[in-house]
Amino acid sequence: MRGESYIGFRRADAKSTNKILQDVQRAARIMGPPCQSPVCKKWITRLCDSVSEEDRQFLFNDFWKNMSWDSKRMYVCSTVEIKETKQKTTGNNNSKRNSSYFYYLKVHDKRVPVCQLMYLQTLGLKKSEVHYWLANFHENNMPVKKASTRFPQENEEDSDEADLFVDEDLTSTTKPPMKKKRSDQQLLTLTSFFDNLPTLPSHYCRKNSKKLFLQTYIKSWSQLYEMYKTKCLENVEAPMSRFSFDKIKREKNIEILIPKKDKCDICFSYENKQVSEEVYSKHLAKKEAARNEKNNDKVAAQNKQCHTICCDLMAVQTVPYIKASAAYYKLKLTAHNYTVYDLTTHDAMAYWFDETQTSLSATTFASCLCDYINELLNK
Repeated sequence: MRGESYIGFRRADAKSTNKILQDVQRAARIMGPPCQSPVCKKWITRLCDSVSEEDRQFLFNDFWKNMSWDSKRMYVCSTVEIKETKQKTTGNNNSKRNSSYFYYLKVHDKRVPVCQLMYLQTLGLKKSEVHYWLANFHENNMPVKKASTRFPQENEEDSDEADLFVDEDLTSTTKPPMKKKRSDQQLLTLTSFFDNLPTLPSHYCRKNSKKLFLQTYIKSWSQLYEMYKTKCLENVEAPMSRFSFDKIKREKNIEILIPKKDKCDICFSYENKQVSEEVYSKHLAKKEAARNEKNNDKVAAQNKQCHTICCDLMAVQTVPYIKASAAYYKLKLTAHNYTVYDLTTHDAMAYWFDETQTSLSATTFASCLCDYINELLNK
């Protein structure tokens, strides 16, 4: 409000307001140079040359140091006049320019007509914010929008309340129109529709995703929504809107397209009809059994009955990490990272080694695992 520099806000994601960051340096308001246009010097109705630099500096300081936002808006609305154009040059009534702006600066209690550039540079304002204040003032007789306005009656022309003003009582009693509420039966039908869909959790992406993937031939949400509307017609019930459909879908955490890396060799072979149904069923049973055993061991570790640790060979890293192709192939050195993680204490150990130190054999990983277990037991 005082025109000084400050740290402003921005969106972390331009398309979302979920995360707001305060790390944008906003520049201070400064007074620009005076008008030097030769056209203004010829016009009798523009006296830009009559305003001295001392007067401009006084107006700038008084505007930003001594006025609140409301005072600034009212100052602008009182020093800018909007008049209808006197002459139409297009020859019809479809002209986009229906009004003209006349700018004045108050110098020693006198209104001095100036051009738009001189006015904006002197007060350190932007054209967009000035037009925004003027548009609201022209519409509501206030420089900012309000929730409710009252217009004078025909017999109030001579009264003090003839101008437009904001009625605080009306803003507190006036209620917005009621929206049409969805019925509980519609919500129940949509919820049961999603609950009856065949879904499975992710196979390999459970670390990064908790979504449930549809095990159907459906390839798009529009196709699924059409199925929902067909079901509602069969039950002689009005379907909910697509907006409500998508909202419940997000709450159920359901996804259609399964990630490409979410299937192992047996799953892909089963889809290509190279593995029998019996082998595929045993594969799923083993997957669920392994997952259950891991959960049981984690619970036992939380009860201090044992230590439950997981091991994984992370992605291969190349050293150095550069983009120059010639240097890349001459200097490339492959580095490996074998990580051991405790599910209960969240303690982790990463064993780094490059291709010149040892090979990717079973004894290498067994040595790393024994080292971690010995250090764990010593504690």
